[in-house]
Amino acid sequence: CLAPSGGNIQPWHFHFDKTKGLFLFLDKSHKSYSIDYQFISSMISLGTASENILLSAENHDNPLAFMFFNDFQNNYPVAHFFPATQKSHPYPKLYNQIGLRQTNRMLGNQTEISKLLLNTFSDKSLPFEGHQIKWLAKPQFDQFADIFGEIERIRLLDKQCHKELMDELRWTKEEEIAKKNGISIDSLDLTQNERVSLDFLKRSDALKLINDWGVGKGFVEIF
Repeated sequence: CLAPSGGNIQPWHFHFDKTKGLFLFLDKSHKSYSIDYQFISSMISLGTASENILLSAENHDNPLAFMFFNDFQNNYPVAHFFPATQKSHPYPKLYNQIGLRQTNRMLGNQTEISKLLLNTFSDKSLPFEGHQIKWLAKPQFDQFADIFGEIERIRLLDKQCHKELMDELRWTKEEEIAKKNGISIDSLDLTQNERVSLDFLKRSDALKLINDWGVGKGFVEIF
């Protein structure tokens, strides 16, 4: 449904009833141990999927009303969509952005964005209530990169998290097309050396030795 989800796990399941409408369920089989504590990440993903449904329905002149429920742990629906009498989405033009959204994992040339352009972004976001925007300068950005790189190293050296990460990656174009989920290795901005290192990281036995020896700091650079 072109909605983003952590690790591209796509945790949604739909059921359509001709008389009652469309029901959205949480597919718990897609839970991620490391990034989906108490299904928080999955529920955010279902929220984005719901937004796409409402925008798409309204764009096709079939507006929907909806109800959300909070008892998904007992396999109840997360949301129920049914016909509405009139259009009501406050930002219908967002529909045009659904197909344009991409997850860009490329580093690029990291050119600093001008203050004028940042101010324009901030001004354009003012209609959305309950939010704050904080722009980071490069020194702050580099600090965050170091922290997140270390987090990913720790995640990688954990047995369960390592399995999830390896299951999440799609190593060939054929695998990416066949499974239609996960993260394509080609979408990561890796050098040849980093690609070789990542291939090495597939081996859980090698990672156990790295963990036992207390090394592996170089893997931070991959992330």
